[in-house]
Amino acid sequence: MIAALLLAGALQVAHAADWLSIQGLEPAEPEAAALRPIGFLQVAAEGILAEPVEGLTSETLAPYEGQVASFNRFATRGDAWALTLRRVRVGGRGALPGPEGRLNGQIAVELGRNALTTTAADGWRPALMDASVTWVGRHDVHVRVGQFKLPLSEEALEAVHVTNDLIQFNRATSTLLMERSAATGAFEGRVNGFRGAGVEVFGGHGSGDVAFTWAAMASRGWTGAPSLDPGWTWTGRAQLARILGGAPRSPEREELSAWVFASTGMRAVGPDAEARRTRAGVGAQLNTARLRLRAEGLVASGVLNVGMAPPFPGGTLQVDPAGQAWGATALVSWHVVPRWEVGAAGSHLDSRPRGGPDRRLFDDVTGVVQLHLTPKARLDLNASWRLGRAPEGSADARAILDTMGPYGGVMFTARL
Repeated sequence: MIAALLLAGALQVAHAADWLSIQGLEPAEPEAAALRPIGFLQVAAEGILAEPVEGLTSETLAPYEGQVASFNRFATRGDAWALTLRRVRVGGRGALPGPEGRLNGQIAVELGRNALTTTAADGWRPALMDASVTWVGRHDVHVRVGQFKLPLSEEALEAVHVTNDLIQFNRATSTLLMERSAATGAFEGRVNGFRGAGVEVFGGHGSGDVAFTWAAMASRGWTGAPSLDPGWTWTGRAQLARILGGAPRSPEREELSAWVFASTGMRAVGPDAEARRTRAGVGAQLNTARLRLRAEGLVASGVLNVGMAPPFPGGTLQVDPAGQAWGATALVSWHVVPRWEVGAAGSHLDSRPRGGPDRRLFDDVTGVVQLHLTPKARLDLNASWRLGRAPEGSADARAILDTMGPYGGVMFTARL
């Protein structure tokens, strides 16, 4: 009985953390733990209630009459259903040989089937996720070199095997912050997984129950990109939190926090063309032992992902070099009992908000159920209502978006 109560308590996690500090950072101690294995796997079964597109009238789109649109298919399979070994990530982290245990290292490789490892053009291959070395400073100012997560939004920063609520990232987050190369004039290749290769200076400072963390990073591409960016990308983030419970750098801390971030850099958008890609956002969250609330707002300018053209299998993922967009996400989650967590997430994306026939609006509402089997294993169930609109678009554009179907998925996660 006592053991059961202890396990129940361990399952009431708060799902908040100072992700800037704890990912790839070990305590600076002479006896710091040597490199140790890390890893997790995720198995997902997903489906979309897809309907074929009917009533197309334009000469360009008429050949696709009766087909299922790309947004009703999973990219790694091309079908409206998928059973995949979504993520299999293996690696190691810990202290490296150095003075006073101040040198940390982390490496991780992705072996699953997802947008990081699989493309229609050249199939599957492993992807290097993280490969970094961090110098732990004496005054809580640290330097990291290698490939690692960019200091962006909270959804982008959080560890997917520890805290994620959604099987698929929110549409606003993935569309505006996830990146592919556009060097040929269209998006192609593998996504960057919210990562970049470069150098970052970051730190944290606290007084009582108030904690401030910051990061500044210079990056240039990532290991999966087919070519380097023409220049450096500069990214920064600042976060202020009031710690309500738990250790300040624990992944289970309780907090009330707010943050802001921005990122800008030049990108190749064709053989002889460049454009500036800028992203920024703000957010806030409340995390307690049982309740989680989070909201984020995102804005984007330049090198914008505007979807497939035509939006059917065989289409090309288009880039608008000067495109603008904004988005917002929200999350509420409640531990009804220690093992069970229920919640809802919402996402809004306004692409090309200045209007015109190419403007697109997307709204997603997702119901979330999580069953925490053990402190390191859980089952996620998602059901999403998805809506796409083209307020000033053609009749064909509206007919295609009207077929956007609801999504359902279940995913099992286990970690070391």
